[in-house]
Amino acid sequence: MDSGKKITCLNCGRRFSADYAFCPYCGQANKKHDLSFKYVLSEFLSANFNLDSKIFVTLKLLLFSPGKLTRDYLDGKRMQYISPLRLYLFISLIYFFLLSVVPNRAGDKMVHVDASQKTAVTAKKEAAVEIRTATVNPDTLNAFEKTILAKADRLQSEEGQKTFWQNMRKNISTGMLVLLPFTALLLYFLFYRNSYYFEHLIFIVHLQTVWFIISGVYMLIQLVFHWKALFYFELALLLWVTFLWFKQFYGKSTGKTIGKMILFFLAFGLLMILFFVIMAVISLLFL
Repeated sequence: MDSGKKITCLNCGRRFSADYAFCPYCGQANKKHDLSFKYVLSEFLSANFNLDSKIFVTLKLLLFSPGKLTRDYLDGKRMQYISPLRLYLFISLIYFFLLSVVPNRAGDKMVHVDASQKTAVTAKKEAAVEIRTATVNPDTLNAFEKTILAKADRLQSEEGQKTFWQNMRKNISTGMLVLLPFTALLLYFLFYRNSYYFEHLIFIVHLQTVWFIISGVYMLIQLVFHWKALFYFELALLLWVTFLWFKQFYGKSTGKTIGKMILFFLAFGLLMILFFVIMAVISLLFL
């Protein structure tokens, strides 16, 4: 029912009923904003990533109510939340950006060594090349073998190693998205009774988003505090959060949840080994 009260649109200056949620002339929301940090951040996300204030509601539920966001989405309560895939892509973009700029990661450690280490490594590389030259006749190799040999030689250089790890980061960021359906398949086999594959896919998309957030925060903390114990704290937190998500979403007892988690991580570990081998081969081919 129209209350009869009229207000003036802050955008177009025309008057309309205060009962309207949006101005019927220009479409601006009938809401006053106090230009708080939350509002400014929401406007920035909306303009650049097509995200709005839903991101805050979604993240709050994602981080502090394990499994509830997934359950709400599957139950049809979706309007107030960011879609799982959009949320995953946004968080993964931030995570892999941090991974590329934060020092002391695996690739940086392998590339940046001191002078004495460089001398020793260079001597070993030269010795390896001499042995290979003496034992391998290039005329007996086919085109593919020569290509692999050339890539291996390039990988021996500091520039080659840097390019390789850059390729790895880029390929892993894309590959992790491709890996999600296979990870969901593992969950489907573990919890196949009275469930659909799509449920497990949404679950793992949300859970992996949480993993990215925790690892991203760990990298930021590592910039300030160079404590080796931080890694073990991150690992313990990841396991604990995963346990909570499994238990709350699938509703199993503590014992069954732990058992299912062990089986999942064993299978997931093998899947990740295969994944990294494939990513390494692809990175080497484009070296």
